[in-house]
Amino acid sequence: MIRQEITTYVEENIIPLYDDFDRGHRRDHALQVIERSAQLARGFDVDEEMVYVVAAYHDIGLQFGRERHHTESARLILADDRLREWFSSEQIATIAE
Repeated sequence: MIRQEITTYVEENIIPLYDDFDRGHRRDHALQVIERSAQLARGFDVDEEMVYVVAAYHDIGLQFGRERHHTESARLILADDRLREWFSSEQIATIAE
């Protein structure tokens, strides 16, 4: 189960970033990726909170352009101090990867 404080933070601060992206990467896309990632993770021994955050943050680097959005997404994850409230440095590094 994902802690409410994580979902609240993501829903209020991360998901809204998608509203300004291209039509294929708007909020509905982010929510679909989150849902599909949760479905794929079922039955595997994985941290569902990490899966949720990976899915939510996966395209946030698009705000800096498409070409390097994956590296920008990783940079933003590593710079997000709020994640340190819930995850270890090793977990955050894995999420960024």
